[in-house]
Amino acid sequence: VDLENYSITVIAPAPTGLAVVATGNNIALSWDASICTNAIGYKIYRRIGSFQGTIDCPCETGIPSSAGYTFLDTVSGLSNTSFLDDNNGAGLIHGDDYCYRVVAVFSDGAQSCASEEQCAQLSRDVPVITHVSVGFTSDIAGVDTIRWSKPSKLDTIQFAGPYQYNIYR
Repeated sequence: VDLENYSITVIAPAPTGLAVVATGNNIALSWDASICTNAIGYKIYRRIGSFQGTIDCPCETGIPSSAGYTFLDTVSGLSNTSFLDDNNGAGLIHGDDYCYRVVAVFSDGAQSCASEEQCAQLSRDVPVITHVSVGFTSDIAGVDTIRWSKPSKLDTIQFAGPYQYNIYR
């Protein structure tokens, strides 16, 4: 007879069904509940631009810092499978590609593999400032430069013209 001890690590599979939808200045996320019923919540991560590398599951759980994602928030509860990214109330920038991943978390601190990445871009339905510079300052006649891109997806039925740009200082 021979006895040996083994340590076994069980790694939860990645959350599935991640969907991201741009709405106004926000992006709404939803995903399927983890198949591991002992999950206590989910961590949500965002990155500007798609991640070209891979997150090797099961060798890596969660989101490695080298992937360039920013931790946004944790939602509690197995069935709490939605999140609204409004950039802490400041709104997101039109024209940027926002990419997301979700990770299930457990009471012992364990994390699942990362979900597949899903990306969305806010509709360019407003002018976006692309450049601001101060040429020189003066009490009487300073020079500033402001450049912007015009809206490329303006709903002209909902927002009928005429249109104008008003610049204030």
